[in-house]
Amino acid sequence: LPIRPETRFPVHALSNSLPFYQEMAMRTRPDLKVAVTRVEQSRAAVRLAKSRYYPQVALSMNYRDLSDESLENDSASVLVTAKWSIFEWNKRKWEVNTQRAKLEQAILMESLLKQQILNEVKTAYLNATESFKRIETIKDSVEQARENMRINNLRYNEQVATSTDVIDAQTLLLRTEVNLTIARIDYLKALAGLERAIGKPLAEDLM
Repeated sequence: LPIRPETRFPVHALSNSLPFYQEMAMRTRPDLKVAVTRVEQSRAAVRLAKSRYYPQVALSMNYRDLSDESLENDSASVLVTAKWSIFEWNKRKWEVNTQRAKLEQAILMESLLKQQILNEVKTAYLNATESFKRIETIKDSVEQARENMRINNLRYNEQVATSTDVIDAQTLLLRTEVNLTIARIDYLKALAGLERAIGKPLAEDLM
């Protein structure tokens, strides 16, 4: 007996909705992680550039213990100094503005990438669901072709149908089974596309 297509290529439907996979992609896509890191680094660069506006403060303490003299003669002093270069303000302002521009660019790139990922997941998800629907439709055609084959064999045994009728039924069944195999392969390809869009294997998310 020939091996049926569903035995060679077992497939399972997706067990979750589109928003689930989109949210998963937001957590697992490596390129998005890189974009998020760049935003964090740009924020840190802005904070560093701003900190250079502030004066450099130094604190020093001095204590003098005159143990061989009266207690009133002991002394302590605290000295605070601040260094502030007014002449470099324009340079520091330019540095802050430069880092802010880089931050805005990083945020924009992150936002665009997120939208791109959402669209990629949506397209891949719809392809996968449509491919699975085609499998279910072709399955019905295969069952009808098998029933047609069974009936023509019975009719041939009863000398009601001709050998041509049986051959035609066999050809129809073979064609529908080939179509089912192709549909299953297309579905597996669609799942691979969804995995690429999410950045994670889907083995645990299939029924």
